[in-house]
Amino acid sequence: LKLQQDIIAWQQKGNSFLDSYWRFSDPEGNQTKLYNEQILEQWKLASDENVAANIVQGLLELRLGQSNEALETLSTAIREETILNAVALAARSIVYSYRNEKQRAKQDLIAAYKLAPKNSSVLWLRATHVAMQVDYASAKDELAHLAVGKQHAMAASRMLVILPPARTTNTDRDYGKSVHQAALGAP
Repeated sequence: LKLQQDIIAWQQKGNSFLDSYWRFSDPEGNQTKLYNEQILEQWKLASDENVAANIVQGLLELRLGQSNEALETLSTAIREETILNAVALAARSIVYSYRNEKQRAKQDLIAAYKLAPKNSSVLWLRATHVAMQVDYASAKDELAHLAVGKQHAMAASRMLVILPPARTTNTDRDYGKSVHQAALGAP
């Protein structure tokens, strides 16, 4: 029983590491290429057993256009079979979306969501996937839920502002909502 409790406590620490590392994946795409390359070099020093670091590394590799490397890194993270598998699967789905491998992307995203339907990182990656599929109305719905949360609120608010309008006309009310969302995300 003690061993089981220790394992659960260790697994929960894995989630906290991902929360700490997440910002280094450049989820909003606002870092320079040079900065991201320098950060990536540090992530490459992490052990394969450090699944949280591997997830961030894979996302950063994708941010730098290295989809083959990202796919390999995230597949390694998934093979570790940890509590972070859902996030690793969702991250790999983004790589497949980037590579226009829609069926694989969909399979990974469904598996990730089944494993952790309330995980904010999975939900962020799902919103990103939907936006990549040019389904802006659905992406806005997904992001609206994240904008009121804790971890991804600022990034979700910013993405809500930059997504094209779901409708063909932009009303003053829509503009006001966008401004409000931007203000929520302002540092």
